[in-house]
Amino acid sequence: MFRLFRVNLRTPPSVILPSQTQQTLPHTGDWRSTQWQEGQEGVLYVLRDKKSGELLKVGKTEIATWEGRFEPYARAARRTGRELELDTWTVPKDSSRSIEYLEAQVRAQLEGQGHRLPWDNTGGRLGRPGPGVPGVYQSTTAEQGYVWDGETYVKTGEGSK
Repeated sequence: MFRLFRVNLRTPPSVILPSQTQQTLPHTGDWRSTQWQEGQEGVLYVLRDKKSGELLKVGKTEIATWEGRFEPYARAARRTGRELELDTWTVPKDSSRSIEYLEAQVRAQLEGQGHRLPWDNTGGRLGRPGPGVPGVYQSTTAEQGYVWDGETYVKTGEGSK
């Protein structure tokens, strides 16, 4: 059973999955010391702006690589001046649903509730090529002339409007 409850912009999303643990990771460096339960396949997460409550991105990562996966968000927080939090849920190895399926369901439900998820360009959902997280470099789009202008990824010469 998978349920995602309606999210208000001022409260974190509530995702309930069987045998899962929810943790909120702070924007400061102490998120690196997070310990996960044994027997978990991965981490499903929603990145949000702590002050505004805006939901920025839905994602997933493996337990073994989670620390490196969250590093771009720490850099983006410094770059943008946003105070970020990650709401995380572990997915057990014996889960009947894949972490990819759960990620897609969370994203679809949040989009259906009107959340823009401006840092989530999974599958080109923002209508442009390249990464969604500010400051993340991608060589293929950089070669096409794309650069970051604040939190907007623009093609050189187009500038932010």
